[in-house]
Amino acid sequence: MADISPEFAELITAVRQTKYLEKALRFLESQNFPLNMMELVQQDEFSHDMILPFPDQQNFLALFIT
Repeated sequence: MADISPEFAELITAVRQTKYLEKALRFLESQNFPLNMMELVQQDEFSHDMILPFPDQQNFLALFIT
């Protein structure tokens, strides 16, 4: 994992602890992430990349999902 800014470390840890995409999305929504702006890119039949702007829309969260 790349160096994470301390302001994002708690959020990243919380998302990583979710075991299912639905729970991760519910958590991110509770943190005011704009889910309607999410990009979901299918890599193969089992994995996706999820790119989501932070609420400030100046930073992005990118997740690899299997």
